[in-house]
Amino acid sequence: MDNQFKAPPVPPKAPTPVFMPKEHPQESTTKGLYDDNFAVDFNLPAKFLTTKVMAMVLGGALLLGVLFGATFLGGERAPQQQAPTKGSINGVVPNIDLTVSLPRCGIAERGKSCLLYVQNSSRYDKMVEDFFDNAGSLMGRTSHSIAMVNSRYAKQRIKPGYIAQIKIPDL
Repeated sequence: MDNQFKAPPVPPKAPTPVFMPKEHPQESTTKGLYDDNFAVDFNLPAKFLTTKVMAMVLGGALLLGVLFGATFLGGERAPQQQAPTKGSINGVVPNIDLTVSLPRCGIAERGKSCLLYVQNSSRYDKMVEDFFDNAGSLMGRTSHSIAMVNSRYAKQRIKPGYIAQIKIPDL
């Protein structure tokens, strides 16, 4: 005999669940204008002060500052500081022909030997002998007599801005 009872119909299987994370999925963040900069503090446009742009601007300014400082404040172009010797004036190239201290010209009696200070006002180095003509015309002496008294000092170089000591002989 046949079983009159039929097996109940099999209910359809539920679909297998798709993997779902237990936590909420993280929201994707979009990069805003004020992310990664400090423009908010200064109330400036955000694009200008991003960290990358500001680092490049500051790096460039630092590089230009170093180049400017090295070019204009250092190197061979800077005047060398001359240590003044005791009893001398700063910036004066000493005259080795002077053994005793002489009075300066204008203070000494007329016709007596004196010491004339002449500054090199040109842009180039000059020899002391280049100043002998001017000293002779100022003091009323011949440049030859001045050259004879300052013979060893005549080949000394005077840098721009430095001062030469020229001994003026007696009349």
